Amino acid sequence: MSGLDSSRAGRLLGWPGLAAVALAVAGAALYGSVVGPAGEREDALRLKLDALTTRLHAAAKAAQVQTPAQQLDQFYQAFPAERGAVDQIGKIAEIAHRHGLNLEQGEYKTAPDRQGRLVRMQMILPLKGSYQQIRGCLGDLTRELPNVALEQVLFERQKVGDPVLNAKLRLVLFLGKST
Repeated sequence: MSGLDSSRAGRLLGWPGLAAVALAVAGAALYGSVVGPAGEREDALRLKLDALTTRLHAAAKAAQVQTPAQQLDQFYQAFPAERGAVDQIGKIAEIAHRHGLNLEQGEYKTAPDRQGRLVRMQMILPLKGSYQQIRGCLGDLTRELPNVALEQVLFERQKVGDPVLNAKLRLVLFLGKST
């Protein structure tokens, strides 16, 4: 608008109209500089609050106090059931096979735990292979089957320079008693 047009608009609106236009412009500027960014900050804070609330609920759930009996039950539930012994032995054979070892025969003896709720299955497994194969097999056994304990390993070599070892593993497989 030129100066002439603005004076004409001023005469038409009068000072109350000009004040209203000035207030509208000031209100828009105030909204753009204060209210809009405050709304964005509110949205960001609301997202943070939701995330913190979720974490608080998760922490409260994790921090629930269990009685010793509940802790003991949870411990025993971590063991595979006794009826799954064949599957566990199959996993042992699969791990040995993965390392190029064959389990052709073995001796098995089962003994229940007198005080707890576990069954001990003692196994004596003969293996034939290189030291690296047997060691790799033992490493994978303890990593993949945490309910297996290694009691003894016996190595025997037929000749001094022979790369093939005869090994006898004595393992204990811990299983949950079937009720």
